[in-house]
Amino acid sequence: MKSFEYVITEPVGIHARPAGMLNKEARKYKSAILVHRGEKSANVLRLMALMKLGVKCGETVKVTIEGEDVTKCSTSDISSKLKGTPGTKVRLSIERVTTGKVEEFEIERS
Repeated sequence: MKSFEYVITEPVGIHARPAGMLNKEARKYKSAILVHRGEKSANVLRLMALMKLGVKCGETVKVTIEGEDVTKCSTSDISSKLKGTPGTKVRLSIERVTTGKVEEFEIERS
């Protein structure tokens, strides 16, 4: 499983167009890709469920990817539709396979 956190930069949040773009990209993979907002989550293949999360601009969501082809893809491939504006920040949670320890990072996009 891969997971990372992402700050939504789309001015209107995750509405029909961004949800559709995520859905289209996710269909290329066999993995299950979920967006989590607080205690709620939605599979990106379910457009209405994804939009129903009500994610607004500036909110941080957690994205998890699990499935047989996750290890074949880089995180940049999977998150290509989630890229934000240069100079904005993204927070990542990375679980170390060897220790199980989760480390948090905040990175500024260039």
